[in-house]
Amino acid sequence: MEKLTSALIIALIAFSAPAATIYVDANGTGDYPTIQAAINDANDGDEIILIPGTYTGDGNRDIDFLGKAITVRSENGPNDCIIDCNGSENEPHRGFNFHNQEDKNSVLDGFTIKNGYMTDRGGGILCVESSPSISNCIITKNFAKESGAGMYNDYSNPKITDCIFSYNHIIVCVMSGGGGGGMTNSNSSPNITNCKFIGNSGFCGGGGMANWWSESRPIVTNCIFSCNTGSGMGNIVKSSPILTNCVFTNNLGGGMYGGNPILTNCFFSGNSTEYNGGAIAIWSVSDDILTLTNCIFSGNSAKVSGGAIYIADGNCTSVVNCTFTGNTAPNGNAVACDPYDQSIPNTLRMTNCILWDSTPEIWNKNNSTIIVSYSNIQGGWPGTGNIDMDPCFVDSGYWDPNGTPADTNDDFWVDGDYHLIPESPCINTGDPNYIPEPNETDLDGLPRVIGGRIDMGAYEFSNTAPVAIAGPNQIAYAFINGLADVTLDGSASYDDDNDVLDYYWSWFIDSNLFEANGISPTIQLPVGQHQIELIVDDGWTLSEPNYCTIEVIEPLRTWLWLWPPTLNCNSRPQNITTFVYLPKDIGPDDVNNEPLTMYPCEIQSKYQRVFRMGHGRYARTVVMAAFDKDEICDYFGAGWHKLEVTGRLHSGRYFCGSNIIRITRPNLHKWPLRRFHNRH
Repeated sequence: MEKLTSALIIALIAFSAPAATIYVDANGTGDYPTIQAAINDANDGDEIILIPGTYTGDGNRDIDFLGKAITVRSENGPNDCIIDCNGSENEPHRGFNFHNQEDKNSVLDGFTIKNGYMTDRGGGILCVESSPSISNCIITKNFAKESGAGMYNDYSNPKITDCIFSYNHIIVCVMSGGGGGGMTNSNSSPNITNCKFIGNSGFCGGGGMANWWSESRPIVTNCIFSCNTGSGMGNIVKSSPILTNCVFTNNLGGGMYGGNPILTNCFFSGNSTEYNGGAIAIWSVSDDILTLTNCIFSGNSAKVSGGAIYIADGNCTSVVNCTFTGNTAPNGNAVACDPYDQSIPNTLRMTNCILWDSTPEIWNKNNSTIIVSYSNIQGGWPGTGNIDMDPCFVDSGYWDPNGTPADTNDDFWVDGDYHLIPESPCINTGDPNYIPEPNETDLDGLPRVIGGRIDMGAYEFSNTAPVAIAGPNQIAYAFINGLADVTLDGSASYDDDNDVLDYYWSWFIDSNLFEANGISPTIQLPVGQHQIELIVDDGWTLSEPNYCTIEVIEPLRTWLWLWPPTLNCNSRPQNITTFVYLPKDIGPDDVNNEPLTMYPCEIQSKYQRVFRMGHGRYARTVVMAAFDKDEICDYFGAGWHKLEVTGRLHSGRYFCGSNIIRITRPNLHKWPLRRFHNRH
C-alpha cells in the first residue's frame, strides 16, 4: 500500500508539473548545447526557443522530435535563425525528420532550413506517418535525388502555414511518376495555407509541389506558385488537390500537371511549356475530373496544344465562370481536347465563360464531347446562349517582347484588369437558370449573381456606388500666423465592388473654393469653423458627399517680458531671458515641456522652467526660458526688433507673446583709447 501511494504521488507530481521553457544558443551556451539535446530531455508541453544564430553540425541537423508534443521555435523569426544542414552526396543531412507519429501538437515555428542534401527524399524536412504543425519557415536551397527536395510527406497530413519553399532542386529523378522540388506528397493530404513556392525545380511534373497516388488530397489555400521549373504543381495517379485563391505565374513546364484537382478562384498567368497545356495539362487515363470555377487564365502558352488547358484520355472537365485571354498555342489557344484513346473520348463542359485569346479558341481532336453554353467565344462556337463580341475588359493584357520574367528569356505577359466595364456584352448574359450556392461569390468575393442574372467570366459586374466617409470632426490649433495644418482622413471610405477610389475634397474660405485630392491630404485652415466635403469616385459612379467639421482654435495671446530689454551683442552675458505670463486658469501642468521657439529667427530655448508666481487672484503661471544671445545677434542687425516667443499646451493649443527689443553693437576699438587718455 505504501509503495502504491508513493507511486501515485510521483505520478501526480509529474502530471501537474508546469511546462518548461528551454533556451538553446547556436554557440552552445544555452540550457542545452544543441537542439537535439534539448528535445531529448524535453517533456510534452515544453517549449524550446532558439536564440538568433546559425545552427549547424551534429545535434543541430537531422533533428528528431521523438514523437513529443513540444514546440521548437525561433526567438525572432526565420531570417535570424538558420538551420544549415551542410549536406552533401558523401555526407547526406536534412533539417528535420518526423517519423514517430507526431501530430499537430508537435510544432516547428520560425526557421530557415537550408543546404539539406539527401540521396533519396526530403532534403529539408521528411514526414513519415506524422502530421506536425509547421509555420513561418523558409525551406530553401535543399536538394534530393528522388523527390521532395524541400519537404517530403509520406502518409502524413501536416499543417503548413506562412512558409516559403524556394530554390529547392531535384538532382536526378530516379523514381517513376515525378519528383517535386519544393514539396512532394505521397498518399498525403497536408493543409497548406499562405505559402509560397518559388524557383523550385523537379522532374516529370511538380517543380513546386508534386502529389502522388489517389490518397493525396492536399488542401491548398492562398498560395503562390511562381517561377518553378517542371510545372508549378504535378498531380500523379488520380491525386486530387483542392485549391482556393491560389496563383500560378511564370512557371516553366506549365502551371499544373495531371490528376483531378478542384480549383476555385485561382489565377494562372504567364506559365509556359514546350509541349501541351501552358496552364493546366490533364494526362491520366483514369477518368480524372478537372473542376474549375471563377478562375482566370491569361498569357499562358504551349508550343503544341492548349495554350491554357490541355485535356487528354477520358477526362471529364467542368469549367464555370472562367476567363481566358492572351493564351497562345498552335492548336487551341484556350483549350485543346486530344484523347489518345478514341474509345474513351474527353467530355468538356463550359458555361458562363469568356474565351478571348484569338481563334481558334478550342481545338477538338478525335471527336471529344464539347458542350459550351452562355459563353463569349472569340470566333464563335455553337451552343445555347453563346456570343462572339468584345468582352470589354477594363484593361486587356499584352505580350511585352522586351520582358524578361524570372528564369526565362521569352516574351513577358503583362496582365491587365479583367473586370467588365458597363458596356460589356457579358453582363447579365450568363445562364438564366443558374442558381448560385449559398454564399457563393465571384473572384472578388462579391455575390455571384448581381442584377438578377449571372455574368460571364470570373468577375460579376457591380456598379454599386462607393461610399465616402470624410472622417471624424476635428479640433485643430492655429499657429501664430493664424493657420493650422490639418490632415484629413478618408480611409474609411469604401466600395463594395473593390474598385480603386479617387478622393475629392472641397471647402470654402471667405466664399472662395479650395480643393484637395488623395486619401489623407494635409491642408491649411484659418481660425474658425470649416465644413469639409468629400466625394469618392470608383471610376464608374460618384458617391454621395460626406462631411466633417474642422474647428481651428486661435493661439493664446500672452504677455512677454524680455531681459535685458536692450541687448548688447558685445557684452558678456550669453543669454537673453524671456518670461511668458499665461492666463490665470492655466496651471504649470498644462504646459508642454518642449522647448519654446523665438520668431522670426526660429531659435529654440536652451532651457526653460515653468512655475507659479503670485498669490490668489493675481497668481499666474510663468514660463521662463533662456535663448542664446549669439544666435539672436547673428540673425538681427542693430536697431529695434519685434520678437515673438511661442510654445504649446498639452491640449495642443499654441500660446505666444510678443515684445520689442533693442539690439546694439558698440564699437569696441574706441574704449581702450579712452581709458588710456583718462589715465594721463
